[in-house]
Order: sequence, then structure tokens, then C-alpha cells
Amino acid sequence: MNRLKAYTLFELVLVTAIIGIMFSLATVSFLPDQEKLNYKKMTESLNQHIIYAQEVALTEKKYAVLTADPEARTYSLSVMASNLEESDRSIPLWFDNAFVNAVDISSITTTLRFGDSNQIFFKPWGLMESLDDITIEIDGMNLIVSGLTGHVSIQR
Repeated sequence: MNRLKAYTLFELVLVTAIIGIMFSLATVSFLPDQEKLNYKKMTESLNQHIIYAQEVALTEKKYAVLTADPEARTYSLSVMASNLEESDRSIPLWFDNAFVNAVDISSITTTLRFGDSNQIFFKPWGLMESLDDITIEIDGMNLIVSGLTGHVSIQR
């Protein structure tokens, strides 16, 4: 008797199911942590908005001010005349694929503070109003904005 050797349908289904289970477990374990991605997106956006505020101050020859609202956990950008008393207008910022007047990061962080006054001033020639560094506090992470150049570094 000449018998052909082959796998049964049951064996093929069983092996396919085991490979599928192993693949799904591997995929889940290699997915990036969504919370870390949100923090990274938020800090990169804040860094870009600081640079943008400097550019606005330079190009419009006015004071640019980033203002934080610690209770609402939002921040916004506005420009003002040289007397620093009232803002001329608010400038929309790009965040979450849209232009917004106030960037809302309340779903990402529980704390947001811009130094002591919750404002970062940029002079019309691009330097910050204060020569001291400004610490931006975000959930145990500090972004240090250099007072002279506006350069941002992150400290944990």
C-alpha cells in the first residue's frame, strides 16, 4: 500500500491559531506607550511655540507673550505694543492638526506653570524680557527656557 503523507485540516488550523496568538501578543508588547507619546508631542509643540513666539517678536517688532493658565492647563500667544499693558491681538497656534487660540493640554498633564508669573516675554529684538532661566513645570518634568536665547532644554 502506497500512502501519501500530509497534514490534516485540524493540524493546519491549530498551527495557524497558535501563530496568530503569538503574533497578537508580540504586536501588543511592541506598541509604544501612548502616554509617553502624548508627553513627547506636548513638549515638542511647546518648544516649537516658544521658537514661534521669538520669531513673531522679531518679525512684527512687538512684544510676544506666551501666557499659561495653570487652572485650565492651557497656554496662548499674544502680541502687544511696547508699553506691555494690553495685548494687541491673540495669535492662533497649531496643535492637534488645527489652529487654536489656546492650546489645551489638560488631557495630557495635571500641572502647567511658566515660571513665577506664568508668562514668557519676548522683546521685539528676540531676547526674553528676563535674563533668568524660566522653568516650565509639567508633571514632574521641567522644561528650562534660557533667559538669554530662548533655548529650551528638558530636565527630568
